[in-house]
Amino acid sequence: MALIRTERLHAGKRSRRVVRVVKLDVPYGKAMRVVKPTRIVMCLAALLLAAGHLRATSLGTAYIRYSGLGAAGVGSAKFSPTGYPSYSTGSVYAGAYTFQTDMSRPRTGLGLTLSDTFGGFCVDMSQWARSQWELYDVVPLAEAPRTTLDGAQPMGETRAKLLENLWYLHYDSAWVAGGTYTTTQKREAEAFAAAVWEIAFEEDGNNLNVLTGALVASGIDNAGLANTWLAGLDADGEKASLYGVVHDTYQDYVILIPVLNTDDVIPEPHTMLGMLMGVAAVCRYLSRKQQRKQSRAASQ
Repeated sequence: MALIRTERLHAGKRSRRVVRVVKLDVPYGKAMRVVKPTRIVMCLAALLLAAGHLRATSLGTAYIRYSGLGAAGVGSAKFSPTGYPSYSTGSVYAGAYTFQTDMSRPRTGLGLTLSDTFGGFCVDMSQWARSQWELYDVVPLAEAPRTTLDGAQPMGETRAKLLENLWYLHYDSAWVAGGTYTTTQKREAEAFAAAVWEIAFEEDGNNLNVLTGALVASGIDNAGLANTWLAGLDADGEKASLYGVVHDTYQDYVILIPVLNTDDVIPEPHTMLGMLMGVAAVCRYLSRKQQRKQSRAASQ
């Protein structure tokens, strides 16, 4: 039976590793014991875990909190994904939200671009707004929401483009300007919120319609307006510069961050580097351990 083995060759003060194919005159059963597939599986599992973690690309962090409602009404949504239990929000505020940024605490990356107050929309039906300071990640819109809702997942590139087109065409900054909001503003912001839910949660292959499909909104005063907006979206059309602000425990949001010169933004530290180095170290240890076993088996 042939096994691949690495050896170190010495030539004076220099040495180099070479890979040789050696023939081991050992019984088949014993050779099978020398090669431990479980070691390979452990390394692959660790790498797959690392790859799974990479999908959450943090572009920055900031301490933010929900500070109140902008223009909004009351509605509800029911999410019925194929193969999973249905989830209903019950009666919730549907519309624009306002937020504050804690400017006195550390911020990184795109978190540095957030103003002390800003507006956004909920993009996470299963978690609740938090009025206390929490550290949020700023992520590409395609990777939001970071939801625990069964059957839900980040919206992906195509839906993110549709949401950016919706925002560009129909968002009104007056919805988060403060003060008193008119009935028209409340109804429009409510319809906009329903359209955001629809884009984020509707199943692929279904038409975007807040009244049908896997995501159904109810109690929305102007659902017809939401559907009119959805019908006119173009993933290749003009877009706003949107991002997600996400948290493992509390509600996620979609917000506008104007296009910036990226040279002016301090990048988020690559926290994945430490984890990948750890994975590499484990794999290297297991590989060397396997080599020692093979060498002992070859010498017998």
